[in-house]
Amino acid sequence: MRQTQTEPLLDKRLMGFLRHFPGVYFQQRPDFSFSYFSSKLKEWLGDVTKSFSDESDFLSCICEDDKIPFLKAFEQYSHCPKTFSITYRLKGIDGSILTVVDTRTAFFADGQFMGYEGILMDNTRQAIAEKQLTHSAWKQSLATLTSGMIHDFSNVMTGIYSLSELYLEKIDPSDAMYEGMAQIKKSSFEAQKLVRRIIDLNRDVSKEKNYHNVNALIKNQLDLLKIILPRNTKIDLDLTPQEIPVYVDEVAFRQVLLNLAMNSRDAIGPKGGKVRIRTRPVAAREAIFEGGLTGFIPSRKGVEVAFSDNGCGIPQKYVAKVFEPFFTTKEAHKGSGFGLYNAKLFAEDNFGKIDVASVMGEQTTLYFYLPESDFTELRTLTPLITTHSLFVYAQDDPTSLDLVAQLREKEWRVACFTNAQQLQQGLHENLAPEGVLLIDLGNDTQIEPIAGAIKRENPSIKIFVQIIGGYVAPDYKNVDYCFNEHSRITEVVPIIAALLNSPS
Repeated sequence: MRQTQTEPLLDKRLMGFLRHFPGVYFQQRPDFSFSYFSSKLKEWLGDVTKSFSDESDFLSCICEDDKIPFLKAFEQYSHCPKTFSITYRLKGIDGSILTVVDTRTAFFADGQFMGYEGILMDNTRQAIAEKQLTHSAWKQSLATLTSGMIHDFSNVMTGIYSLSELYLEKIDPSDAMYEGMAQIKKSSFEAQKLVRRIIDLNRDVSKEKNYHNVNALIKNQLDLLKIILPRNTKIDLDLTPQEIPVYVDEVAFRQVLLNLAMNSRDAIGPKGGKVRIRTRPVAAREAIFEGGLTGFIPSRKGVEVAFSDNGCGIPQKYVAKVFEPFFTTKEAHKGSGFGLYNAKLFAEDNFGKIDVASVMGEQTTLYFYLPESDFTELRTLTPLITTHSLFVYAQDDPTSLDLVAQLREKEWRVACFTNAQQLQQGLHENLAPEGVLLIDLGNDTQIEPIAGAIKRENPSIKIFVQIIGGYVAPDYKNVDYCFNEHSRITEVVPIIAALLNSPS
């Protein structure tokens, strides 16, 4: 009597255990149809499991590249009562990929092979982590091998740039050689910038945050985006004419853009398609992310960046999961599940937000919002920090100037402006920087009025002018130091630093 009461209790406990078991317990026939499997398998694979009891449809759920190794393992162990394990990938619900560890034992009755019993465990996260570690090790080795080559190439480009600059000074602009030499100078400068970006992409530690015009950050990455996207892809830029300063890590922002580009590349396929990058100013309390999941309303004014493609789209069932770590619908060698998760971390680290809107077969848009900088971040500087703060103004975007890049590499806090009114507003409303560098690209008549206005409002600020235009500079009355176009960066930076350190 006691035995008959205990057996139902044990069965109940066993079924409860199987319901909460993180893997799948199964019994499988020789033709791979199932005589039993626990409920977790349906959670993984969906309604396709309905046919598993009568047919061998299980093989159709295994990724194509893994079927042959799977079958070879069974040829080796199928008639041996020895426990063995094999790792393979299953096509989950809506195309998601799961890496499972299958541990099973063949069982026999009266010497006849009857099938298998075993467990399946989801090993996706560990598989991705191991792949990432392997990739990181290879990346580190590659960086070590190529660092010397990149350095040598950069030196060659520096030499070409310097020589072309020297020859341009000696060639009359009407000479037939002048235009060609100017093109050599321009191309070598662009090559130096590209090398610097390649080096930045391989940094293990990102640079510190700094002030950037968000439109300039996007424009500066176009050459890399064109390399990542299929050749026939049209990139449409729809950038607001308004200059919107943001306080971000340039390297991290670049990596976010490249991750979005790689997602678009996979969505539109090798034949190419259309990618659109749009920026627009956002007011405080304005609803943003049209068609997105969150309906986010920011508390501060800022900028909304929308990165769209006309690719295959994202199935609605897991649109909400795309920002989760390890989540991917791609093959293991194509996706890690970290690209959009890292984009989410970037947005949150900069007091922003990220969202997605997708229509299957038509379009996917990744949005992210960043607050506009009011330059109060400069207040985080303390006397213990030896870095300097500088505002830089030029009629054309000064972000791409080599001088600005050098200052930021030396960890100066640099904010760039192309709008004189916004420059003066930043000086008036917030903690002023130590100095202002005005770039004169060609007899800019605004330089003297801007310098005078700054001195009237902030007499202690040091003002510098850098001439880039091949003409004789006027006698500026409100400028502390003027560099001509022949002044080298190696001279300019130490002089500015020395004057900023000197008493007024």
